[in-house]
Amino acid sequence: MRKALLSFAVMLTSNAWAECACFCADGALTTMCTTVAEAKANAGMCAARDPGSCPVGPLQTERVRYASPEEGAVNCRGARVWDAARGTFADVRVCDVAP
Repeated sequence: MRKALLSFAVMLTSNAWAECACFCADGALTTMCTTVAEAKANAGMCAARDPGSCPVGPLQTERVRYASPEEGAVNCRGARVWDAARGTFADVRVCDVAP
């Protein structure tokens, strides 16, 4: 089951994205949003897409845990997200959405 993630301060392409988009995060195609409300409304957005092969990049540093930035965000941590436009990985902060 794919889950929705929140991503804060993510600039993965030349244009900042709003609301939600599909990204390869830690090797899995994942819905990534900027707020809990957006993530809950779009949780299955990437489910119909073929995950293809999401590359998994080595962590540059040990995973860091972060405090939740808003109610409903849990398990906040550093993650590796594939930036297809640049052909490289980005280290970003992500959180799971509480059920």
